[in-house]
Amino acid sequence: MQNIKHFFKLFSVAAATSVAITAVLTACQPVAKPAATLQLQLLWQGKPWLCGQTIQLGTQAMQLDTLQLYLSQFRQTEPVLLRQSEHSSEQAVLLGVDCRDANASATAQWAIPLDKPLNSGPLHFTLGLPEALNHQNPLTASAVFQAPDMHWNWQFGYKFFRLDLAPVASSTAPAWSFHLGSTGCESPSVMRAPAAPCQAPNRVEVTLNYQAGQQLTLDVAPLLQGITPSSDNSCMADRQVQSCQLLLGRLGLYAAGQPATLFASATEQTAATPTTAVKSTSNNSSAATGVPSGTKGLMR
Repeated sequence: MQNIKHFFKLFSVAAATSVAITAVLTACQPVAKPAATLQLQLLWQGKPWLCGQTIQLGTQAMQLDTLQLYLSQFRQTEPVLLRQSEHSSEQAVLLGVDCRDANASATAQWAIPLDKPLNSGPLHFTLGLPEALNHQNPLTASAVFQAPDMHWNWQFGYKFFRLDLAPVASSTAPAWSFHLGSTGCESPSVMRAPAAPCQAPNRVEVTLNYQAGQQLTLDVAPLLQGITPSSDNSCMADRQVQSCQLLLGRLGLYAAGQPATLFASATEQTAATPTTAVKSTSNNSSAATGVPSGTKGLMR
């Protein structure tokens, strides 16, 4: 009987010790940081721009065919890392929609997976990719950099912004494109990265005053103000092309241009009917801004 009491006493001590050790180890474990997702909403003149929605550019009726973009280097008072996924690395995310896809509404990617929630205050990010990511080996790059439609070659790197428009079925207008990426990149071969920075990196630095709980918006209307699509005014970021001078100027990348406000921090907008035609404003500067209520991002 004495042996049994002694056994239970030892068992109780061991159990208590085990609980104490577990509590100490648990307390030493790092506390998981709450993840967050920041949404980007595509707009045209302040209203959601959806596949199948007709816009009027000059005399041409057009629809969205493809829009994709790389955003990178998010930061507030310190760098903001992203969660890695098929569409993102720690530094960059690929967003957009391919309206040629029958399931475009389901396959569109507008979510920015943040490692932690943002605070209210200045938010900085880049439209484009930093030099090291732009000219990385495409054969060993992670999934987010494996989109063939967003890659020119190893020498010039990636398309930072790709906008393709298609004419409506009843129109004879040509398809129209604006692709933004680095130019003036010198290397012995298109299969080699340049040894020096490209002459025109064409990265757009964005700063806006973010309010917690809001989303980002991208309004394309101010970028295309005054553009009438034609067979000879698509732009592949060539500064010798007149339409490129206008478009790059709207992004703050061409000295003679007038930067436009494209990005903003705002509350979610109500979707418009996809078949509604939206007429482009050509000479009303306040309407051309096309940004919903919220804080406007400065394109520099």
